[in-house]
Amino acid sequence: MQGLGSNQDQRLPPRAEELVALKERLDPTYTFRGALWDAYYHPNDTRRAAEYAFTHPTETRPEVQSFLTLPEWQLVYASEDLAHVATRHPQHTFSFFGAIRDFWMLYARTIKFTARFYTTNWGYHFMNVVIGLNTTVEYALKGVYENTIGRATSWAARGAIPEGSVDHFIATTYSDYARFIHTKAWYQYPFFTRLHELWRIGLAHEVSAVRHLERLLSFSVELIAKGALGKIFGIGTEAIYGAEQEMITVIGQGSEGLYAQSAPQFVRVAEFSPQALAFRLPRYEPFTAAVKKMAPLEAQGNLSLIEIAGNQRIAVTVKVPMAFQLPDSDFQPIHEEIVLGDPPRRRISLSIPVNRLLSFVNTVTDHNGEVVHVYDY
Repeated sequence: MQGLGSNQDQRLPPRAEELVALKERLDPTYTFRGALWDAYYHPNDTRRAAEYAFTHPTETRPEVQSFLTLPEWQLVYASEDLAHVATRHPQHTFSFFGAIRDFWMLYARTIKFTARFYTTNWGYHFMNVVIGLNTTVEYALKGVYENTIGRATSWAARGAIPEGSVDHFIATTYSDYARFIHTKAWYQYPFFTRLHELWRIGLAHEVSAVRHLERLLSFSVELIAKGALGKIFGIGTEAIYGAEQEMITVIGQGSEGLYAQSAPQFVRVAEFSPQALAFRLPRYEPFTAAVKKMAPLEAQGNLSLIEIAGNQRIAVTVKVPMAFQLPDSDFQPIHEEIVLGDPPRRRISLSIPVNRLLSFVNTVTDHNGEVVHVYDY
């Protein structure tokens, strides 16, 4: 066993291996130590990682938050779908009520899953409920409005979305917003800047003056409401959780150069051994991109992850063929839905071990699947 030399083994009790195993289980961070333990018990990289997380609490985050972000990201995907529709068709063709249903269904399954393994994070649940209620009200009002007044003015404009029109500006704003929230919190979006730009649009490219005025007023209300709510959310989130952290700490085995190659914003923090180190990566979408770049290096036996933000498990969403099977019981599904297309595919959100994250990315890729998002904490 690592750390137990042959000469030292002769002086150890007969059941030393069992004693060391008990130590690992009861004291994984190697907090309680002494001369005897320091002489015979030398933590491996995994135990050093646990000790680092224990002694640097500001670099860790509650594991449950990876899973509680699933409903929040469902709204990100809904925003992308809305942007996709708005660039090609009038907004009344988007399923606003379907987006409401999808959010609450995923949130219910997330609650059921996290209740089995984690203590309740009331603060994060409160935020999810507030976001969900806000989106429910917003999408319900828009669903009713777009299928009545919005549909009527769209008919007056013959469904056209000419470049330079308010409709076109709304579509580009939705697309810009969908890209923005992949890397930053939604409430940081410059809603009031977009409002100022909106009111600079003239009638030159419009098909219908009625449609122009209706879109101008309705989208102004939306931007003002979201901008005001965003200010409130920003203040509340910072008060509860502190300033938004843009980097997350990862511990892995492998060459520092290879990790840096996978993520341009890589920042080295500490080294535990010649092949084990702690480093920081950017959060949100750049984190997912970095994991995807690391995966082929793991397949070559060059990299492996130990912990992310002090945690052993993480939530991942993948889009895979209908016949895809999860590797084993270590991969716990939380939510699954069918994505229509040719052919149809399954979108699965699941909990997986951090130390198998990179190999799972390779498995999904090998089976003609796609890793949609890796949810940092």
